[in-house]
Amino acid sequence: MRMRLSTKFMKNMVSKIISKSVYKKTGYKVNVQLNKIDIEMVDGKIYLHADVDGEIENEEFMKIIKSIGLD
Repeated sequence: MRMRLSTKFMKNMVSKIISKSVYKKTGYKVNVQLNKIDIEMVDGKIYLHADVDGEIENEEFMKIIKSIGLD
């Protein structure tokens, strides 16, 4: 089985779901842009390839850096 998200509508919808999920789990506001995603199942294993861009405000990035001790 092979699946590819290629329509702009589906990519935007999945991007928004991922952005909301990241915020809900971490508290960081990250805008995710999903450019391409391919999912393939071979012999019971799932292989995933994603081309993704992210955008984050400087303040949010600094919070992440401080939270992991790299400041």
